Amino acid sequence: MFQRKQTQLLALAVLVLLAATLACGGSVSPPLVGQETTEPSGQEKTAIPPEAGATARYTETMMHEDEIPTLLYSTMASSYALTDNVIYVASSDNQIKAIDFVTGDVIWSEDVGGAILCADNENVYVSPSPQRVEAIDAFTGMQKWRVLLPYPLTIHALIRVGPYCIMHGNNILVWSEKPNYFPASHVIWIDKHTGNLLTIQPLWGTAKFSGDVLILGEAEVTAWSTEGEKIWELSNEEVDHGIPKLCGGLMLYWKQEDVLEAIDVTNGTIAFSANLPNSGSNIQCPSFGGEDLLNRMNTFINDPHVDAESQNIYVTASSVFYGYVDVEYLIAINRLTGEIRWLGNYSQSIFIPYSNEYQWLGEVDNKVIYSHAGFGFTQAYNAVRHELLWENDKNILAGIIGILDDTLVAISQDLELMGLDIDTGEEEWKFSLEDTDVEIGIVYNQLILGHDSSLQFVDPKAGNVVAQLMVPSSYGFSKFYPHNGFIVAGSSPAISIIKP
Repeated sequence: MFQRKQTQLLALAVLVLLAATLACGGSVSPPLVGQETTEPSGQEKTAIPPEAGATARYTETMMHEDEIPTLLYSTMASSYALTDNVIYVASSDNQIKAIDFVTGDVIWSEDVGGAILCADNENVYVSPSPQRVEAIDAFTGMQKWRVLLPYPLTIHALIRVGPYCIMHGNNILVWSEKPNYFPASHVIWIDKHTGNLLTIQPLWGTAKFSGDVLILGEAEVTAWSTEGEKIWELSNEEVDHGIPKLCGGLMLYWKQEDVLEAIDVTNGTIAFSANLPNSGSNIQCPSFGGEDLLNRMNTFINDPHVDAESQNIYVTASSVFYGYVDVEYLIAINRLTGEIRWLGNYSQSIFIPYSNEYQWLGEVDNKVIYSHAGFGFTQAYNAVRHELLWENDKNILAGIIGILDDTLVAISQDLELMGLDIDTGEEEWKFSLEDTDVEIGIVYNQLILGHDSSLQFVDPKAGNVVAQLMVPSSYGFSKFYPHNGFIVAGSSPAISIIKP
């Protein structure tokens, strides 16, 4: 029997920044993960972690004691899956255990072997060998069924930590490689109650979810129901140019050079067909870099949301400038009607999104955010009327993490993490990311920085590091994501569960 590896709560350290810095209006410079704090006198003071189980220190400027994040469970596992308050972990000695990660109690342990693929509230799905999938009872660990696959299982390219299959209605989906065949990747539907193989489909490109509809492929696109039935398809011959884009429940593609067509992903009907003034190029969804597009345990790229207020989607179109120079500009389209809302043309100085000059950063809080390195400013426009709301000529943003309260959390082109007032654009705080190997995320209104074995929780209004956790980590953090009211910090092969 595998003896559960005892994990030690290494630290709950509270890092205190200088109140004098804020009072003087200077920029807040919290220490990078693992560095020391300094007192105003210049005397160094190391943040010493308390012993395991001790209560972390805090001050009036930090979190209240009952608000400090708590490390509930952490372990090293070759694979794992989560359901409610239970974590299923696999070890190198062929043991699979079900553990209540709140209490630490072992519910059951079985000699199953292989990798954990995924789990739900009924079964844990494991792969003891490359071409075999088994379902074991989530409550007892007893085997329910096993099935032999036609091709060996593969780990999907997007997965770094987490499940190797996904729940889709009453089925599970797994990925398989067919030898000496193109495309080699295939998606296999398995009935989760019986283990029967239902459908096997080649995968041309990516797999994406829009609600309960699974979208397979890029150039050749097919949509599938939870029953494993094809709903609609979009052939390569129907697309004039470019790659179809999933955005807000619509599959967008260029029907003609200057005609954008949208398919309702739920039934395959045409939602709208928009005639643009010039030939179209890129299709942009109003998402931003820090948005959690990898839901469902971060296994698939999912359908980006569209802001409920503006209902905008964005494309770029080309025009001729002075008879010989092609200029691309941004067009906002109402996703409900296909009506053109506005055009960011040359007279408005809005050029190519994601270019080295004018960079479109996305839409957030009904605001379209641009930056321009050459002119040296960041701008926010009303997404519906395209009216300038504010301009910041001190901070040139390179990417948006998200919004917490009224603070826009972003990264500058100088690799500074900062907070701006979303309504005025004024800088609230910033500090340098001296090490670029830092994972940044927002989960349950917590701004988290992960580096090496340290998780730092940052006050989004002041930029202070208000709490720090030390957790097992071999290769840094690959992601943070929410689960049943808890924060999961994944770092292959480590997994940590935190109570926010």
